[in-house]
Amino acid sequence: MEYWHRRRAVRPALFVAIVFLMATLPGRLGAGDDYPPIQITDLQTPVERATFVVQTLFDSTSGIEDVYHAAWTVAGKLYYRSGVITSLARPKQLVTGQQTCAEPLLFMLRSGKPGLVWAEERTPSLSIIPGEWNLRYTADVNIAPRWFTEDAGIGGVHPDRNPSVAVQGDTVLVAWERDEPPQVAYAFLSPRDIFPLVRLLTSYPYGASRPTAAADTQGAYWIAWTAETPTGGDVWVARVSRSGATSASPVSAGPEDARNCVIAVNADREVYVAWQEGVSGGSIYLARALANGRFTPAVKVSPEGSICATPQLCFENGTIPCVSWRNVRTGDLEMVRVYGTRPMGPVNLVSGAYTPRQEFVTPAQLRSHSGCVVSAFLGPDPVRGVTNLWISRGKEYIPGADSDSNGGNKPAAPSPFFTRVSPNPFNGSVLLEAHIPASVAWRLEIRSIDGRLVRKYEGSPVAPGPVRVVWNGADSFGQIPGSGVYLVRWSVGLASGEIWTHTGRVTLVR
Repeated sequence: MEYWHRRRAVRPALFVAIVFLMATLPGRLGAGDDYPPIQITDLQTPVERATFVVQTLFDSTSGIEDVYHAAWTVAGKLYYRSGVITSLARPKQLVTGQQTCAEPLLFMLRSGKPGLVWAEERTPSLSIIPGEWNLRYTADVNIAPRWFTEDAGIGGVHPDRNPSVAVQGDTVLVAWERDEPPQVAYAFLSPRDIFPLVRLLTSYPYGASRPTAAADTQGAYWIAWTAETPTGGDVWVARVSRSGATSASPVSAGPEDARNCVIAVNADREVYVAWQEGVSGGSIYLARALANGRFTPAVKVSPEGSICATPQLCFENGTIPCVSWRNVRTGDLEMVRVYGTRPMGPVNLVSGAYTPRQEFVTPAQLRSHSGCVVSAFLGPDPVRGVTNLWISRGKEYIPGADSDSNGGNKPAAPSPFFTRVSPNPFNGSVLLEAHIPASVAWRLEIRSIDGRLVRKYEGSPVAPGPVRVVWNGADSFGQIPGSGVYLVRWSVGLASGEIWTHTGRVTLVR
């Protein structure tokens, strides 16, 4: 009984301490954040690695909403949870037993089911040699996983680590590190594949590291990786298919030490690669693939004199590159939007007071339907200081709006430029109207919520006043897409050479 009274006496003090920490948290973690980060896990044991995806769902009654899926490892055990941000399901352990899991990676299939790939150390009863690592895969986190690199294709025992995936429909390209020194291996998975053929890219005497994969909407796949050299690292990119690699070319080769590359493809099927300079951080660079398979000269997108690390890459409205990184000096997560060769920003995504680390989350930067960047990171919780998984939804901004030199949003268009959508929602046809300045060329793009181009209209310079377009809901091929929310983006070219844009939304209900 005496012990019980001591516990009750301690409880008020503990409660006061927690209330004080929560009351002072906004000031400690960057007062003024419009959308402070949200803690996804609340664990007493540190999260080791995590993965995170956003699934946008449409419902004719409730409209669109983001469903969040997260998986992570704690002490070698793999866990998963999902749901809307206000109602996440309880975490569940996906793998039981003595296996050690690492480097999980979530992805969404055409079926709408979340798939998962991860590395797992074989138990002594299943392993040929100690420390043997293979990859496991499931096309649905609710069903049992299977091995897919066990003696697959080329036979033998191989340590398989650090997977990356790219998805097109129900086909999944997986690229990963294999052997020692590591080389780049890849395989194509589908619900029909039991043991897919594993292929190796060109062998590098000093090894290759951190392959990342990407796919476009027409079934083309790419892999980017860092090839080790005696003086540092070079970035290489290969286009691959089920029959093998069709091309491989260097993006960055020379005295610069390139590290932590990431590849992504936008809705216009343009391939971009970003990387950092130096093992511990440096400048961040971005390059775009040309039609002949070569790449444009690299553009430095980080501020002059800054030291940045772990770049991430996604696209605004499906087309405009958004590159983020961790500022090594401040600890902040920062981002720029890149228009051609001109980076705009940076803007601050997450304050360094959260001690955010993106290098242990894959993918770490995504885009939600609402037009904001979703950044996932590991950082200590404010009470116990234990590393947990967080997300930051950034600051909501008008998609397509330019940024000024300080990273803020400037008006999406001059004051005479405004738009109208009527009716909204619509079932048959919709009137898209824009009032624009004098003597300007204009363009109207209608895109799906994931950035895919549905329909495009263009016009030569016109007099001041309204430009009206009636859209019947069909795409450029006359096909009628399904119900959903579509982005309506107007662009006008001013006499000064500037391009002003405005993006709105229209809902199609069938």
